Amino acid sequence: MIRIIGGTKKGKLLEVPEGITRALTDRIKTSIFDLIKDFLPNATVLDLFGGSGSFAIEALSRGAKSATINEIDEKATDIIEKNLYATNLIGKVRLMNRDAFRYMKAAKNKENYDIIFLDPPFPFTQKEKQYLLSMALDMLSKENIDSLLIFRYPKAETHANAKGVEVFSKNYGISKVSFFKKSMPVSENIT
Repeated sequence: MIRIIGGTKKGKLLEVPEGITRALTDRIKTSIFDLIKDFLPNATVLDLFGGSGSFAIEALSRGAKSATINEIDEKATDIIEKNLYATNLIGKVRLMNRDAFRYMKAAKNKENYDIIFLDPPFPFTQKEKQYLLSMALDMLSKENIDSLLIFRYPKAETHANAKGVEVFSKNYGISKVSFFKKSMPVSENIT
């Protein structure tokens, strides 16, 4: 079990799909949410690898307007649904049970979000993670200049993309968390 660490649902316990996903530690989650607290009110959130749903549930507890959680594993999806009912947040979430690559291809140019959390399984290849980064940057809101992509990956890897600018990063044990903003087209970048 893990807990919600802030907001209206603070202290609520969430189930974790054992052996299926690796939950964010309280240390990493606290650090991320301390950094994005001003971006959460009324934000639309996408969590591409939902696990227990804790990232999206934490965001909703802290004022996000709605969330989409995608998780390919059916057992994990069932646990996410239980966690959403337990926190009374089921009405604010669209829960998807799809392959992340297929979901992103289908959603491109149709959906956009203010905050995207990208935490792919570490065994994914660096090339796969790089592709996910590129696709996720396309899904950041074009209307919200403060939209953020939060990307967690092994700290031994390096990730960059011309579609986004890394604005902050921090190492946590074997992990690195990088924050990206969408790059502005050259024509909009002129003052």
